[in-house]
Amino acid sequence: MTTEPLPACPLCGKSFKPRQTGGKRQRYCSLGCRRSFDSAVRARGRMEIDTETAVPSSGIGSGACSTHALVQQRETPPPVINEGAGDPVLADAPVRFVVEVPATIVRALIFTFGYLRFDQRDDLPAILAALDRLGRKPNITHIG
Repeated sequence: MTTEPLPACPLCGKSFKPRQTGGKRQRYCSLGCRRSFDSAVRARGRMEIDTETAVPSSGIGSGACSTHALVQQRETPPPVINEGAGDPVLADAPVRFVVEVPATIVRALIFTFGYLRFDQRDDLPAILAALDRLGRKPNITHIG
């Protein structure tokens, strides 16, 4: 008798034992993951309607979405030039980074692992702390 490997949840990647009762094939490990996917689909649809853009449906649930806390737009003051130095030196010039965490990971931190509360889904320090508990690092890109 051969045993098949347990399926993995497409949202959080966790292996799970599918239910043995009838109905459709179980795709998600928990009700929380299934609801997160449903929520992402609805949000994606609202975004498409609001922006009147067509996004391929294959991108839904791919984890490419980012939370609001991860990309913040704000104006920065122009750099101040330190004229006392021999060469112009930028004083207090901002250093910018983009921190990317797949939305599927944020949902897993909330619904699967319980390392984040739902109201912390846009809280970058809380997300980074939860990722650290899992031993994972976000994708950080230096931009200018």
